[in-house]
Amino acid sequence: MTIHLLKIDSDRLKEVAQNIKQYELRRYDRDYKVGDILELNETKYSACEVAYGSPLIYTGISIYRKIVHVLQGPTHGLMADWVILSLAQLTQTEKSEIQLIGDHHASNPA
Repeated sequence: MTIHLLKIDSDRLKEVAQNIKQYELRRYDRDYKVGDILELNETKYSACEVAYGSPLIYTGISIYRKIVHVLQGPTHGLMADWVILSLAQLTQTEKSEIQLIGDHHASNPA
């Protein structure tokens, strides 16, 4: 299992947190696999605002989701370097595993 650290706009984070949005459309710039975890980290400014010069600032709010399906382009109008990741909430066991990983990193900084 890999944990992918990703930026997410505030409005999108709220939709994922409320289970309204259960997917992520992402550039295929890493090896996403079923069972991997996304750590979605909220940013103060949207990706568009950052592209136009606003600073990249994290709010400190993040949520975790598990990848349950990967649709990789090119297919169904999806370009070759893009994926749609179907997401699910983590089980209690998965949440505990992530907490252990986080505790380990906090006590053993690189």
